[in-house]
Amino acid sequence: IREIKIPRLCLRLCQSKQTFQAAFDLYENALLPLPTEVLGELLLAEKSSLVALFDLVTGGSDASAHRFDIDGHAKQTFALTLGNLAKAGALSAAVERFGVRNNAIAALSAAMQGGSDENVIDENEDSLSRTCLESLGAILSNKSREGEPEITALEARIMATAIGKILSKTVLNRFFTQMSLETTFDESVDHSSDRSAISRSPEARLLCSIAAFPETLETLRNVGGLEAVGLIAHEGELAAIRAIQKACETSPKSVVDVDAHLSIMDALVQVESKLSGEGSKVSELREVAAKCIEIISILTSNKETNSAVVSAEQSFGCLMASSCIISASSKSLLGQKIDGSGKEGSSVAEQAAEPVAEAV
Repeated sequence: IREIKIPRLCLRLCQSKQTFQAAFDLYENALLPLPTEVLGELLLAEKSSLVALFDLVTGGSDASAHRFDIDGHAKQTFALTLGNLAKAGALSAAVERFGVRNNAIAALSAAMQGGSDENVIDENEDSLSRTCLESLGAILSNKSREGEPEITALEARIMATAIGKILSKTVLNRFFTQMSLETTFDESVDHSSDRSAISRSPEARLLCSIAAFPETLETLRNVGGLEAVGLIAHEGELAAIRAIQKACETSPKSVVDVDAHLSIMDALVQVESKLSGEGSKVSELREVAAKCIEIISILTSNKETNSAVVSAEQSFGCLMASSCIISASSKSLLGQKIDGSGKEGSSVAEQAAEPVAEAV
């Protein structure tokens, strides 16, 4: 197989309408049963094979004079191949080695959009849209930042246009479904972990990364993206809060129009209770508090958005939390003990004092 380069030949023949079916049968029956590491070595040995694989995932071919569409089963098969290679860590390495990141983003984004009939990413991990999302996430992930997507402004604009709608609708649908469940079951049940899981899902993380760039604001706002990011921010996700801050700096009114200011206010009020929870990330929660105060300050300073913040029922809680934090930061700067006893406290004021002292 390796000596006569069957994988490369197979993919090349799959790009021709006349030879597609025979080549695909060979691919499915002879290559796919191989172990993932072996298949990766065969398929990712050459740039042309990887580019061909990306092209086939979109369901057609640019190599032939006349582009043709392939059936859903074939698209799914090629996508699952990429998904398995992504999970094994081989795909991202090959994309970087051959410098085909743009090809990967374009192909996987197109396949993700085309793989969903309802413009929502299927939660089934073997679905075409979900597999493409997972593969895209693997390619864009920054391992030094716990796998968070790392993209450029240009990539953000491209993905906002290509998959901004499907990402936004998927996140919104998942939150709305969760809210419906919460109103159906016993109110004493804590659903925070379910909402947190949605906020940390691949679609939510990628959407927040795209929304972090001001250039994408208009596109995302038109497809429900800003509203979706606002719901993620409500759960205290720092990436979403940073994205709301960027939007706020560009267009404060757009933040209020989708009630994202209420999410920010809730996130600030919730910081103290989260600090007392097990496994809480104190440094991250400190930054959450600081960013929320900055956003609220921008909104209250703007004539168009001031009344929406001041009249919100969360305003008193935010005022109390902000007052405590600012007071604590002032005492911290003066070198005084916050609680006067020399003991480490656990209030939001004490935990958030350090970063807010730098921010205000």
